[in-house]
Amino acid sequence: MKTLGPGPDLGVERATTGTDPRGNDFRPEPAIPRRLSSIWTQWVLYTTLGHALVGVLATGTVMRVPGGLMLTPVVAAAGVGLVGLLQWLVLRNALPRVRWTSWVLAAVLGQIAATLAVGAIVVAPLLLGALHGVASRIGGPGLQLASRLTAGAVLGAVVGLVQWLVLRRHVPAAGWWILAAVCANAIAAVIPPVRTLDTGLGTSAVPIVDRLFYGLVVGSITGAALVWLLWRSRAAGDAR
Repeated sequence: MKTLGPGPDLGVERATTGTDPRGNDFRPEPAIPRRLSSIWTQWVLYTTLGHALVGVLATGTVMRVPGGLMLTPVVAAAGVGLVGLLQWLVLRNALPRVRWTSWVLAAVLGQIAATLAVGAIVVAPLLLGALHGVASRIGGPGLQLASRLTAGAVLGAVVGLVQWLVLRRHVPAAGWWILAAVCANAIAAVIPPVRTLDTGLGTSAVPIVDRLFYGLVVGSITGAALVWLLWRSRAAGDAR
């Protein structure tokens, strides 16, 4: 057993750590719930709810507040913070030593960094016409699909990396969280928007439903990853 030194843990308390089978340090939790399936269910529900509320918040701001478009970055940050807070309500039952400020801050900072990364890697080349050659080979729809897939993967990678800085202190093999976040956001990003389907929904409801489906996909995949990490952590604790 040893004590962790200073590091970028986004506010997670320092404490004694354990070692996983690969020799990586992590901070064991006092009790991992035995019914991990309930953790997955709650994670999916709260993540989906959070994203739906983001849609409500964004739609309400744009449609009801004068100059609402100018407030989009603020609304986005507040919405992501809300998702992070709802997720922490589930996370605290499994990893009670994770502070709510740590997880919310990881969600917000991760989203900001991810937005900048997507802008540099995906949006800027599209605006500058750097992908005309690719478009001529795979066509407009193919380029759109590839762009959405890449944007989702980049978003997941950056957000997952920042959240990993928190999780690595509490569960072994937390690096798998990054891969789960990449897959979750890439898959969610290529789901056809509701406005392209014949749903009969009003204009104001479309972004809300889009965010709901996005949250459902992301929550399902990252929730499964969380349960697996908790199971590994429990197994490591039982082995000791």
